[in-house]
Amino acid sequence: MKGTRPGRPPRRGRLPGTALALLLVLAPLPPRAAPPASEPLAVIVHERRKESSLTLRELRDLFLKRRSSWSDGTRVLVVNWTARTAVREAFDLAVLKLTPDQSADYWVDQRIRGFGEPPPSVASPRLLAAIVSRQPTAIAYLPLSQVGRGVKVLKVDGKRPQDAGYPIRWRGSR
Repeated sequence: MKGTRPGRPPRRGRLPGTALALLLVLAPLPPRAAPPASEPLAVIVHERRKESSLTLRELRDLFLKRRSSWSDGTRVLVVNWTARTAVREAFDLAVLKLTPDQSADYWVDQRIRGFGEPPPSVASPRLLAAIVSRQPTAIAYLPLSQVGRGVKVLKVDGKRPQDAGYPIRWRGSR
């Protein structure tokens, strides 16, 4: 009998190498993990600010420090996330149209030319929200799920973060 050796019973439960390889190739692949859900990044200001909406262009000008005051003439305090975080990278791409390296280069160039320093940056969403809730001229951004009391969420290009087509979203948890 083929596949048997003298003095040994035939092997059972083993597939010949070719059949096993074919089975592995034809076996259905496990389902791919769904991409992480995206979440809106809410642009926040102090709850008493009169502004209720900004355009992407206005946000860009504020966060690149091309514009330094609110419509009432008070000086804007821009607060950013720490560089190289997923939230910051998503915001920079969506609003500033800059990759992390381009953003770093922009601020080096601004310093060299004497045009100023980058906005202060904070790594903690709680600290960022606390700064905005205590500083009437501050503006920042948070994942919508992390927005708390003392701040107001602005519309961007006329859309709320919950609206379809809202332009600032992020994926991930870094």
